[in-house]
Amino acid sequence: MKEIKKIYYVTPIILALIIFFSNFLGTDLISGEIYKFTVWFVLSLFAFACGWIINLTLGWEFGGKITFAVIVAATLLSLVLILAFVGYFEQAEEKAVLPIDTLVLYSLRNIFLGLMGVFGMAVSNVFQLQRKVEQMSAGWHGADRIIQNAEKEGEIIVREAKITGEKIIMDAKKQANQIIEVRNKIERQIKEFIQIEKDLIKKYEENE
Repeated sequence: MKEIKKIYYVTPIILALIIFFSNFLGTDLISGEIYKFTVWFVLSLFAFACGWIINLTLGWEFGGKITFAVIVAATLLSLVLILAFVGYFEQAEEKAVLPIDTLVLYSLRNIFLGLMGVFGMAVSNVFQLQRKVEQMSAGWHGADRIIQNAEKEGEIIVREAKITGEKIIMDAKKQANQIIEVRNKIERQIKEFIQIEKDLIKKYEENE
């Protein structure tokens, strides 16, 4: 399990600040004023980047829990802020009374920014998993090469063992043939010696 440093929690705090300060942009983002949409788009990119960094530093599981807590806390705090300073937001929205659907719109916008962070986490996690798969695939290819080399070495060892075994068998047969020849030679010499003795005994008996 990788070590989680305290500085890693700075990124979720930044994501919370992005969500919180987005409340001051107003809800009419899709309008003729291009700068509002541009600012909103930049905030979305920052939220995406924060999610990416959270996944790299805090991990997918723990970072996801932190991001979810940030989204809930920032949304609730935003609602408290809007209700506490309702006069300011009524002037910003140019409405006499801030309707409920506007509060819902603020909440949805905060949740959307938080989900951009989750999306950044998901994309980062996909890239991490892809790198792991590539590393595992490279490891499998390396293992296949090792197995192939081991099989080749095994075949060479078996071939050499067969050659050595055949040579040992041939030498053993040759030595056995030599031993048989020596035995046969000794047997012939013994037979010849016995025959000579018989002849000598026969001559001796005839002389007597």
